Amino acid sequence: LAQCKLFFFDDAGPPWARKDPATEGKWSRWNIRSKTWEPLEKNPPAPSGLYAGIGATRLSSRAESAIRGLYHDDAAKAGDLALGEAAPTARAQLAATEEPEAQGGLTQGLAEKIVFGKLDRSRLALPMLLSGACDGADETFGEMAVEHQHRLVHFLGPGDEEWASAKAKEKQSHAFQHVKAELLQDKVVSEAFDRAGESRVLGSQRTPDWRARVAEMASRRNFLQVRRADAVYVVGWRLEKGKDQFSGKRDIDPRSVPLLDVGGGTGWACQWY
Repeated sequence: LAQCKLFFFDDAGPPWARKDPATEGKWSRWNIRSKTWEPLEKNPPAPSGLYAGIGATRLSSRAESAIRGLYHDDAAKAGDLALGEAAPTARAQLAATEEPEAQGGLTQGLAEKIVFGKLDRSRLALPMLLSGACDGADETFGEMAVEHQHRLVHFLGPGDEEWASAKAKEKQSHAFQHVKAELLQDKVVSEAFDRAGESRVLGSQRTPDWRARVAEMASRRNFLQVRRADAVYVVGWRLEKGKDQFSGKRDIDPRSVPLLDVGGGTGWACQWY
């Protein structure tokens, strides 16, 4: 149980999302034994190590504050305390000496190493955030990672840069790591895709074209973000009971709603983790 570090901020999101007072507007942790969300009384542990920060493309002000709060709590300040009162200056000097090209060298081939199980953590400069450069959660996690001198990698598959946010393109493009289609279609990723589908595409939703339908809502690059992550922080919304996982709107047998009920492509990232 202690090994599962999947943290979810329920922003409730679209009108059709589930509105559960127990989780809405709060951080929760996934309990792998009971397969339920357990609301937390305070923020999750501050991001550290190799972690993923992803989620909805539209954030409420409370969700944006929740992301920023992860980096501003007592745990996040521990590094500053170690540097003493001059920490902000020290961090700024550190940032000035780290060219984007240097970061690129340190993360070269990262996607392949993650997929094929060849990642050597001792050679990574941590903390490191893995994300996707989209509007909303991705760009906000990225902004906070840069501000706190965490390494940052935005995985982008073919065509994904077109959908990257303006903020990410302007201030985080040094962290863009393009992933070839061949890697995203590799047997390892495809098998993980099918395994996740066994838990997410249930009952009447399991039509012959379900893989194509999932491809329209979830990107395989999400697998890269979470496969080797020490912790995963997601911001999103929950599926209403009796609603399909493709749109969140269509009526289905309530027993066909996935237990890990985060909606949209973010839900697939959670399932892969």
